[in-house]
Amino acid sequence: MSDFARYLALLTSVPVAERLEADPAIMRVLFKDSWDAEAGGWRPPVGLTALLGRTLRWVAGHPTWAPPDAVDLSRHLKKYLAIESVSGGPMRRLVYRHERRDFALLLLARLHGATEAHLREEARRRLRAEMDHVGSRLATMSNLDRSRSLTGMVADQEQTLMMLELGLPFAADPLEAPSAPALADWPNPVLLLPAGGLAGFALCLFVLSARFGWRRGWA
Repeated sequence: MSDFARYLALLTSVPVAERLEADPAIMRVLFKDSWDAEAGGWRPPVGLTALLGRTLRWVAGHPTWAPPDAVDLSRHLKKYLAIESVSGGPMRRLVYRHERRDFALLLLARLHGATEAHLREEARRRLRAEMDHVGSRLATMSNLDRSRSLTGMVADQEQTLMMLELGLPFAADPLEAPSAPALADWPNPVLLLPAGGLAGFALCLFVLSARFGWRRGWA
């Protein structure tokens, strides 16, 4: 599996969500129903639906509520983040829709940064483990040819480790910064307004039919 394939798979994973869990700019917006700004902490969401859900969980013997965490964030990303192919080629486009344009752009930028940071950290960990292992083998090796081969391997690993420290894109190099139209394009008003008008007209016909039918029934 390539680093880019790992990047795409990790975008909605729990390990990456754990990096964003401590970011109040992300969590307090996504789970605003559970955030109490006055108290400065999490609390169970209010409302009849939320109360009913907690009641059913209590009846089933389950915990009724817990503050949103990385698992909840991962589920949200799996549901709302779309990874689209660009012209059928190897490039991918990340699409995330939110009612707040500025937040959608922020989430995409920080999600990319967190995924890259996770992959970079894992690459460093693997390289250091490999270098330690090869170094221990070199300390006990007497074969000159094998020793030279392993020494060259360590040199390559040190070069790769040095390149990781530069901070350049590791697994995914964005071709452009996150962007979004200034005016909302979803839901599409061209389709939404006529559909709403037709639905309202149908509802009026239903109400009028029911009313006249009820009057005839009592006539």
